[in-house]
Amino acid sequence: MQSATPKTAIVRTNLNNILAIPHPMSLMAFKSVVPVAVIPDGIDWGDGHLVKFVFLFLITKQDYTNTEHIYDLLLELMDQIDKQEQILSHPCFDHFMSVTENLTVVS
Repeated sequence: MQSATPKTAIVRTNLNNILAIPHPMSLMAFKSVVPVAVIPDGIDWGDGHLVKFVFLFLITKQDYTNTEHIYDLLLELMDQIDKQEQILSHPCFDHFMSVTENLTVVS
């Protein structure tokens, strides 16, 4: 007997072997926030790669058009192995913020 509940396909949300951005399928947040998990030993994201940074995007409909800058910063972080290593060596909030505040998005 089949379940009456429809199954939802889960799509991989890792951008590369080190960074993942899980997010709701619709813009349903009441407040825009981007919680971050820094996992120095990594976590298997289901494809055998150890993701070490997880950015959970919770964005309101009103803020959606402003997310391009956040994506640009994440792409920049993906390209800068030294910055990743700095964060992973000392995974606390203040250190994470000091390293990411110095990221420069090149247009």
